[in-house]
Amino acid sequence: MTEEIKTILLCLQCGQETEHQLTYRGQYIGSIVCQKCGSKIEMDKERLQEVFSERFLENILSKPHEITEGMKKALLILFPLIPRRLITEPYKVAKEIYEVLTKETEGKK
Repeated sequence: MTEEIKTILLCLQCGQETEHQLTYRGQYIGSIVCQKCGSKIEMDKERLQEVFSERFLENILSKPHEITEGMKKALLILFPLIPRRLITEPYKVAKEIYEVLTKETEGKK
């Protein structure tokens, strides 16, 4: 189903608000034609989907790496500001738990 509509748009070619003819192919715009200068923009739905899906996939696949790099940079900046106990305390607790568990297993033998 093709439908044509006339409306006022800013023409990218002549830089003025002029009457344009929009041609719809189903629910999608097929083309836009400036009625003053005749410049025409055609839309190829399949090509647009192909280009945008490639870019979308590239963006998704590059995000984990970008986030990891951002975290590394943030940690390097924040590391001097982190209290020393925040880093050493979990290690001490883990060491104490290990010692308690080791003593319990030795006592059972």
